[in-house]
Amino acid sequence: MEHKSDTHHSTTVNEGDFPFGDWRIPSPGSYTILGPSQSGKSELLIKLLKNPSIWIKKPKIVIYAAPSIDDRKDYIKRMSETCKETDESEFYATKVVPDEEKVRQMTEFRDQPVILILDDLLSFSDKTNIKKATQLGIKGCHHGKITLFMCLQNPFPQGYPDFVTLSRNTTGKFIMYQTNDLRSIRNINSSMFPGTKDFLLYCLFKAKTKLNCRYIFTNNSSFSPVDRRYLVYTCLLPSERPGPEPYHFDLDYYLQDLHSTDTSNTPTTSTFSRGKGKKRKVVELHAEADAGKQARAAAAVASEAELPAASATLPEEKPTPDSS
Repeated sequence: MEHKSDTHHSTTVNEGDFPFGDWRIPSPGSYTILGPSQSGKSELLIKLLKNPSIWIKKPKIVIYAAPSIDDRKDYIKRMSETCKETDESEFYATKVVPDEEKVRQMTEFRDQPVILILDDLLSFSDKTNIKKATQLGIKGCHHGKITLFMCLQNPFPQGYPDFVTLSRNTTGKFIMYQTNDLRSIRNINSSMFPGTKDFLLYCLFKAKTKLNCRYIFTNNSSFSPVDRRYLVYTCLLPSERPGPEPYHFDLDYYLQDLHSTDTSNTPTTSTFSRGKGKKRKVVELHAEADAGKQARAAAAVASEAELPAASATLPEEKPTPDSS
C-alpha cells in the first residue's frame, strides 16, 4: 500500500540538515535506558558509544560503574575497545558510583566532559550509591560537564523519592521493547503526553513490528529544537535509519488516526487490584496477541490503513538489531 505523508520532510536532505530540528543527543545531560533483563540495554550502550554521529558533541571520557564488574569482564573489554577504536576515548570501570566532586575534578583536570554509565543501578547493595547517583543527576548534569546514563529495570523505585524525581526529569529516555511492565511505560506516557492514551506503547509496537528496531527515544530536553509533535523517535543509529534522519513519530497524526479508528471492536480488558478492592481497567497490549486483544494503538498500526513513515519510506526488509 502506498504511504500517505504525515510529515513535512523532503526526499532530498543534505547532510547536516535537520528537517525536524537537531535530534542528536546533547551533552551534558541525564538519560535512562529502561527495560527488563535481556531486553538489549547493554548492547544499545555499546552502539551509542560507537557512533559519535548521533551526539551533538560526544564526551571522550567514559566511566562505567556496576555492582559487580568481575562477571562482566567480557562486556567491559568490548566497551573499552569500542571507546579506544571509535574516538580514542579514555575508559574506566568501577564497582561503586563515584562522588560528584571527584567526577567534576576529573572533568576540570582533563578539560573534558565525562560520560558516566550506571549499569543496574538499583542492584547496588550499598544504597548510598543511589543517593550519589541522584546528586550526580541533579547537580553534575545540570551544572557540570557530566552526561549520565542509567540502565534501569524500574524507573520509579519505592523508597527513593529524589531518585524518582530525577528519573522523571531526565534529558531523554531510551525505552526498550518489552511486554513485561506496561504500567511503567504508561506512567511515563501520562507525564509526557497527558490525555494522549498509549502513544508510547504505539511507538514501541510500530518500531518493533514495522522497523525491526527494539527501542524508542523520548527527547525530554527543555532546550530541544525538535517540535513537540516529533519528540519520540527510533532508529537513531546510521545502520538503522530508513533515511537520512531517524524515524520520527508524529503525535498529531496518531491523535487523528486514533479518533478516526473504528471502535466497534472494543479491545479486551483485564483488571488488577490496587488497595482494598479498588480496581482499574488495563488495556492488554502484546506483540503476539490476537488482533481482537490488541490495544487500539497497536490495532491502528496493524490495521488495513497502514500508517505512513515519518521521515522516509519504510524499508521492505531490514535485519533485526542485535540484543544483549
